Amino acid sequence: MLGLDHEMGEAIANLSPFDRQVLELSGVGAKMLERGLVGRVSIRLSPDETMWEPGPHPAYLTPCRIADPFTPECPWWRAVPEAGHLIDLVAWHPEHPTRWALRTGFAEWLGACEPQHLSDFVHVRRSPLSWLKHGATGIVALAPEERERQRLLSFAQLLVAEDFDHAQELRRLMERPTSVPAIKVGINGQGNAPRSSTS
Repeated sequence: MLGLDHEMGEAIANLSPFDRQVLELSGVGAKMLERGLVGRVSIRLSPDETMWEPGPHPAYLTPCRIADPFTPECPWWRAVPEAGHLIDLVAWHPEHPTRWALRTGFAEWLGACEPQHLSDFVHVRRSPLSWLKHGATGIVALAPEERERQRLLSFAQLLVAEDFDHAQELRRLMERPTSVPAIKVGINGQGNAPRSSTS
C-alpha cells in the first residue's frame, strides 16, 4: 500500500474543474480545497462497505488527522485537520453523504474539538461532507459500531447537533444502554457458593 500522505497528495492532484464544481454545488468552499482537505479518488468497497481500496468507483477523499489517539480534544484543535498526525483517509460522495469508508480503519473520528475544561459543548457533524461545509469544525464519529460511537461521544458535556432530527439520532444513540452480561455468584453459573479453601 502506498503511504497515506502519498495517496492523499495524488487525490488532491486528481481534482478536476468538474470535481471542484461538484464540491462547490455541494457546499464545500474553495478554502477547504486550498487547505488540502479534499481529493479525488477511485475506489472499491469492502464487502461490509466500511473499508476501501483502489478501484473503479469515483469518490472524494478527506484526511483523518489526530493530535491524541485517545480523544478528539486538543488545545490547538483548529490546526489538527491540517497539522495533526495522518492516520486514515475517509472516502465519501455527496450523493450519499452519510455513507463513508476508511482506508486503514484506524480513524474513529474526523476533526477535533476544544478541551472540555475550556468549553462545555462539542459540535457533532453528520458526515464528512457536513464537516467540510462547516469549515472543518466539530467532529464526525466515523466508527461503524454504535457502541464505539457512544463511547467516543461520552466525553462531552453537551453535544450540539445540526438540527432536530440529528439531535434525536444522537439522543437515541447516547441513551441506548450497552449490553451487560448476567452476573451470578458461584461456580460455572450454577449459583452455588464456592467452598472455602479452609474447610
